[in-house]
Amino acid sequence: MNPIRHKKSSFMLAAIAVIAFGTYATGQVRVDGERGVGGASTIHNHFNYGHHYYGGGYGLGYGGYGGYGGYGGVTAAGSTGYGIGQAAQGLGQARLDTAQSAQIYAKTAHQSMQNHNYAVNSYYANKDIHDKYMKEHAGPKITQEEIDKLAKDAQPGRLDPAQYDPSNSLIHWPPLLRDKAFTKSRNKIDHLFNARTPDNSGVDSDSYGEIQNACKEMQATLRGMIKSLQPVTYVAADHFIKSLAYEAEFPPKK
Repeated sequence: MNPIRHKKSSFMLAAIAVIAFGTYATGQVRVDGERGVGGASTIHNHFNYGHHYYGGGYGLGYGGYGGYGGYGGVTAAGSTGYGIGQAAQGLGQARLDTAQSAQIYAKTAHQSMQNHNYAVNSYYANKDIHDKYMKEHAGPKITQEEIDKLAKDAQPGRLDPAQYDPSNSLIHWPPLLRDKAFTKSRNKIDHLFNARTPDNSGVDSDSYGEIQNACKEMQATLRGMIKSLQPVTYVAADHFIKSLAYEAEFPPKK
């Protein structure tokens, strides 16, 4: 056997034995120190920093004397493993947070949908109650004949002799429309009726259009007074103006 090769093999075996023994001893010191075995006095730290072992033995620890300084538990492999573990823990926490967030979002969406459905159901339930009430308390339905009669009654009629003298083109204004607020439009209408002729009257005449505009001006003034008038007084005056505008469709009797 080659003496040099034999020495190298012996040296490598010895080194492996020392490393193995050192690893075992380091772990044992750490375990014993944490358990308080062998008279050890321990201050806990994740990396064994601050561990003080006053037992016997040289060669344990980084720096020589029985682990003084407490560096015996830190190895490159251990630090790497710790880092990998922390990274894995962080990844797991992130996944857990994501799952919890998704769960909260799903619950919120579900609650929102329930609230929407409740609002819709409440609306239609109240609508049904309202429709049922209106149906039970509704009066008799109006007929088409009654509708036609109401429409006809709402249309203005021609002025009677007490309101208008066609022979003299004289308008007998009601008390409200003799108020000074209507002076301008009233004088204008008086003039237009007095100036009418058989040729300048009727719906296609200039006179008709001017009378319609003057009546609209008078109605606008009347509407501005509606809050200060009794309903009956307002309706009577408004009806008179409409009848006056309707009278302009017919030629004068002169």
